[in-house]
Amino acid sequence: MFKRVAVWWSAFPVTVRAEEISTGSTRFWAGWSTFFSLFTVQEWGVLVGIVLGVLSFVLSWYYKHKNHELLKHSMERERRVVNEVEQP
Repeated sequence: MFKRVAVWWSAFPVTVRAEEISTGSTRFWAGWSTFFSLFTVQEWGVLVGIVLGVLSFVLSWYYKHKNHELLKHSMERERRVVNEVEQP
């Protein structure tokens, strides 16, 4: 009843029945809709806010750390120049 089709996106040459493809697709989208229906809009807003807050903290820490490293190298370079000038 269902014919077998070649799956072109697979890394290996595989033939799959069309029924298996449609069943997999249905399960995939059912899973996503179940996942998104777990929480209300307000709960999703809280979760997104928490994730964005954590990402903001990590991003701020990364660039602050990078800035401190640049300042440290700049001070070392300045100290070397001052020492070379002070040397008779």
